[in-house]
Amino acid sequence: MLPAVAGLLAAGTPFPPVMVFLATSPLMSPSVFMITLGGLGWGFALAKVFSAIAVGVVVALGTVALTRTGWLQDQVQAGVRKHVGVAPGGT
Repeated sequence: MLPAVAGLLAAGTPFPPVMVFLATSPLMSPSVFMITLGGLGWGFALAKVFSAIAVGVVVALGTVALTRTGWLQDQVQAGVRKHVGVAPGGT
């Protein structure tokens, strides 16, 4: 998953959506939903989906707030762009 995150950042994706992806993708995916549904039922599977959504919202709001205060400025280093092979500003 980290190579995907590095690629997103190197391609110029804003930091808050990347952080939401990083935080929520391990929590829920279609395959995880189906496994949870089969093993634990609809109630638990839906609770897990809504929990993943809540975590995403909290991470997004927190990342936006920290970015606006200056705590998370310029998180993508030039080395990430170089190692991923994407030119600055390019896709």
